Amino acid sequence: MDRSESATVLVRGGLGRLRLHVHGVDAAMVMDELPVAMVWMRQGDATDRWFVRAHDLGAIEDELDLPDTQSGEPLANLLRDVLAMMPDGRYRLGLQASSDLDPDQPTADDPSRSSGELLTWTGLHRVRTDDPLLLGTVPRDLLDRAEIRSLSARINRGARPPVVVVEAPEQGVSFIIAGHTALEAYRRVAMEPVLLTIEPLDPDPLSEDDGTALLNAAFARCGDVVVAEWRALRESQAPVSVADAG
Repeated sequence: MDRSESATVLVRGGLGRLRLHVHGVDAAMVMDELPVAMVWMRQGDATDRWFVRAHDLGAIEDELDLPDTQSGEPLANLLRDVLAMMPDGRYRLGLQASSDLDPDQPTADDPSRSSGELLTWTGLHRVRTDDPLLLGTVPRDLLDRAEIRSLSARINRGARPPVVVVEAPEQGVSFIIAGHTALEAYRRVAMEPVLLTIEPLDPDPLSEDDGTALLNAAFARCGDVVVAEWRALRESQAPVSVADAG
């Protein structure tokens, strides 16, 4: 599939649930006022960036019913459900069959291998590269492996499910909003994914107060994940019994 398209649309009456905040080289993706991920550059070095991931977008992705890109529908129709979740404003939409972005996860697919525990997905990450970042917003461990295999078979038969990405080109970062299972399926069959891109032309500003609040909330969420893991481990441990020596 070598089809490539672009269009600019105006969203009115958007719910504003999904928002992109930017300032300088910093970018943050927010869902229902909760931090999904925030990226920033360290000490003015474009090759030394940090990002923290907190809340995932699995619940929102489950709500979406995205048409196959082979349907030939206009971009605004293909992305209608996602755009309805975003704030009012202008958006540049795009369709491309391949991406020049470097994914932040290994591209090899091994269904028998864990793809990255939740604890390694959340938290603070350091990336030393000036290449654009493509950040997933659903942990790969939460994806249904059987669904990935089924979608891989459909792709081999000609289906082209979309991977939806919100772009912040000036900040060199994009966030996968939907299509994580599709991305894994494309990887499984060694095929470039079909990307539907959304670039907010009027992104929300990221003030110092906003960034501080988002970072505090993100690390609080990461702490909650660690505590939940610790409690689960405690509960899984069998109580130790001591035999009566008398």
